[in-house]
Amino acid sequence: MKPWPLNFLLILFLCLFSGDSSGAVPGSYGANPVNLYSFLLNLIKRIPFRPDLAMTGTTFARTILALEGPEREKAILAQFSEGVFPDYLRKLKPVHLSHRFKDRTTVTATIFVMPDYLSIGSDQDFLLIPVNLYTALEIAGQLGFILPTKKMVDQIFQQSNFRLNPQPLPAGSRMRSTAYYLKQNQMIREQRTALGCPLDTLVSGHKKDVVLTNH
Repeated sequence: MKPWPLNFLLILFLCLFSGDSSGAVPGSYGANPVNLYSFLLNLIKRIPFRPDLAMTGTTFARTILALEGPEREKAILAQFSEGVFPDYLRKLKPVHLSHRFKDRTTVTATIFVMPDYLSIGSDQDFLLIPVNLYTALEIAGQLGFILPTKKMVDQIFQQSNFRLNPQPLPAGSRMRSTAYYLKQNQMIREQRTALGCPLDTLVSGHKKDVVLTNH
């Protein structure tokens, strides 16, 4: 597989399909709310618990300041594999999809998404961390999730509780540096604070999306 440019490979919202043409969850879950709750619990359990002595986002950023490329990706993947997610990312949010065919039949589905982009650290101190495609797919595979499609991303945006304004930093040789990630992370946190945006609410608009596509 041809490598993708790292500056493009920012990941938003690992998603898991949870609906069929009848609107029911696949397998034996059906549309029963109790079964759906059990389904969600099983899905969330795939996300490892954060260790008590896990690094904060700031501490992790310091450990990778001098790293680039594969070495940094390896360090990022190691943290996610150990469960160093902020707790709020485990509070998955439903997003509803529908499609109307030419014969006027409608297919509906519900997906469950993380409320924000992947980040490393704790609820009090986390770092929104871009990853390349290979790391993104590895994380998704470990959790039993998938990356979103274009339609999913569009609906996540439309159904978000808060839509943050993008704040791109100037392009240049440092745009893939950890220092840039830290700067943008702080800008996003300041915007969330100004808007009164709770951590566990669904947000969008502040990062690029990598999507599954046939193109």
